[in-house]
Amino acid sequence: MSKHSIRFGAPKGDADWAAIDALMTASFAPHERTPIAELRPWVAEGSNSIDCAFSAGRLVGFCVLWERTNSNYVLLSYVAVDAALHGRGIGTALCQRAVDRFHRVCGAPYLVLEGMEKAVPLYRRLKFQDLPCAYRTPVAGGEPASYTLMAGNRGGRRKSISIRDARIFTKHLLSQGYALAEDDPLVREVLASYPAA
Repeated sequence: MSKHSIRFGAPKGDADWAAIDALMTASFAPHERTPIAELRPWVAEGSNSIDCAFSAGRLVGFCVLWERTNSNYVLLSYVAVDAALHGRGIGTALCQRAVDRFHRVCGAPYLVLEGMEKAVPLYRRLKFQDLPCAYRTPVAGGEPASYTLMAGNRGGRRKSISIRDARIFTKHLLSQGYALAEDDPLVREVLASYPAA
């Protein structure tokens, strides 16, 4: 399958949402997943956007942006591609489309993501910067999960991101995205791992 046989667009109905749910289940650990029953209304009301990749009429990948964070960032919250099609540029195309949408539509100055180790090189090629913190997220009943917290700037420039701004969106992401209190030990630990501003 070549990249040229891929079509991109929004999910059209229940079958596409069922495919998104199956791909999310196959691609992410239970603590990383958002139930489709929550995600679908968020997309309908516009706080999140979703872009899908289709091949021969079958959904083979998706990317989700949390656009209305009420903070200084937009979150690239999910990128998933059918495992049988990894390495064919579909994930890169979905990420690039999300970056393009961020620059074109979103008003926040930063596009942020929690990078899984295997995807960090791709994000760096797309001009995301590693943020200097020991970023971890909660896992129900287990040890916190570690990710590389990364951010890109408006306009695609590699200008440096201030520690002050990084702390603001890190605190917001942990408190709003994971429902942690601002004084939660994990929030304090991650924020303290940033260098002095």
